[in-house]
Amino acid sequence: MENERGNGRGVEKTLEERRTSNKLREIYAMIEEQENRRLEREKSLKSTEEEVEEKNTINSIIKFFVELPKDISKSIGGDKYWEQIANDINKKEVEDKQERRVRILEMAKVFLRMLEHQENDPVSGLPREEAFSDLYNLGLKNLKPEEKICFLTMDLDKFRTINETVGHQEGDKILKEIGEAIKKATRFDDFACRIGGDEFVLFLNHIKNEEDVLKTIERIEKTISENAIWQDKQGKDHPVTLSIGAKMINNENGGPYLEAIRKETDIGAGIVKTKGRDGLVIIKEDSDTFEYYKKGDDYQLGETGKISEMEISKESCDKEIDASLQ
Repeated sequence: MENERGNGRGVEKTLEERRTSNKLREIYAMIEEQENRRLEREKSLKSTEEEVEEKNTINSIIKFFVELPKDISKSIGGDKYWEQIANDINKKEVEDKQERRVRILEMAKVFLRMLEHQENDPVSGLPREEAFSDLYNLGLKNLKPEEKICFLTMDLDKFRTINETVGHQEGDKILKEIGEAIKKATRFDDFACRIGGDEFVLFLNHIKNEEDVLKTIERIEKTISENAIWQDKQGKDHPVTLSIGAKMINNENGGPYLEAIRKETDIGAGIVKTKGRDGLVIIKEDSDTFEYYKKGDDYQLGETGKISEMEISKESCDKEIDASLQ
């Protein structure tokens, strides 16, 4: 068996991995050729033959992703995405097939990079931060003027206590359950990743209003509560909870940088922790006003406030939380 070099894994390639690697090169070449032809065709009208050829090429790319081994496709969050693409692409009701095909080519390049570099977190099964940045930027680019993305930071509550009580191996199982819960509760074109030890970021595409956001979060937490429980040293069961910061954004002026929106939602999650954890803060459009939602059977609006009046920052939130865990 041929050994892999240069990627640090130090494991032998399987036959399936070699086949996938060879196919990746073929798909890259197909995408490059298709994009070059598209640029040429934009200068003139397409013939029926060219239209059919383009359609066949796009379908071949989709077929590649759909037929990936499930463990590989699932590891980069593409198992639901490409199956849905395959179902939708040739429907007559798709308004602008050409625009959709261009978006598919762009998305294919992102997924190819994820496959090539294995940019998935081995614990949660979600994409790594490097891939998430590509997905976020592509999501913004594909937004229509009337559409929004909701960006969320989800901090696992009391994770240090959980690790110290049940051990890191059990803690990793909880992180995996959260990753699985996010996949099950979100749609095929929503994406998430794990950042650091106990923080997850997620963006929800094509959001209409805050009610859509609340419903998605409730689905995620319902799945977590059914599958992720930890016991303290006295044998008492505790549910796994999340402190969540969220903000709805559009692509006006290209949309906010990933670092900027993460800072805002980090502060939102930090506010939740200072109020007792297990809740949600939505940062409003002015980046100062926030709504705090208390967690019960569902989320209920608890209060509104101004971040500037609280004199709060992510760093001050972290210090307060760290002190409470000592």
